Amino acid sequence: MGEGKPSEAPGVKVFVHQALENLAMAHDTIIESRVAQTYHANKRKGVPPKFEVGDLVYLSTQNLNMPKGRARKLIPKYIGPIWVIQRDAASDTYTLDLPTELRARRLHPTFHVGMLKPHEPNDDTLFPKRDAQAFYDVGNNEEVEWVVDEILAHRWADSKVEFLVKWNLGDTTWEPYAHCQDLEALDRYLEIQGVESI
Repeated sequence: MGEGKPSEAPGVKVFVHQALENLAMAHDTIIESRVAQTYHANKRKGVPPKFEVGDLVYLSTQNLNMPKGRARKLIPKYIGPIWVIQRDAASDTYTLDLPTELRARRLHPTFHVGMLKPHEPNDDTLFPKRDAQAFYDVGNNEEVEWVVDEILAHRWADSKVEFLVKWNLGDTTWEPYAHCQDLEALDRYLEIQGVESI
């Protein structure tokens, strides 16, 4: 045997060649899998729809400020259909002809396309007279009077005191002292706390 001469055994060369080939195939499979995953993920996400003035759309309620006392899970995910009255292609935003209830809540009428979903009209031959507006309540009934039941707690916020008010309809909100100073409930709360006056 020669000194320092590498082995010329053909089995070693075949093994190394096969190992390198398997490694290359595994690498190609991983890349192919990633490309396929990206393709299918993008296909599921879809390209954001483009709307035109005069189209009907549904508006997501995800970021809308809804009235007190409304459980988020009971509010529909989308409301509408609502007419598109203006389009800004540069910013992908759309101005909607909001219903009176939403305008009364001083909601800004312009939304990004991600907050909108296209309206699919009803097939009147299969489902006659089923193309109805999605009903929802976005405002407080003017005839319902909110009365303070009791004050539950207090906290300091930026050197001002706030009180946790429990309303007669079951909702609780943090209110500043100015909103509570004339309430009998505040007098009762302070008495329980051992405070004679503020």
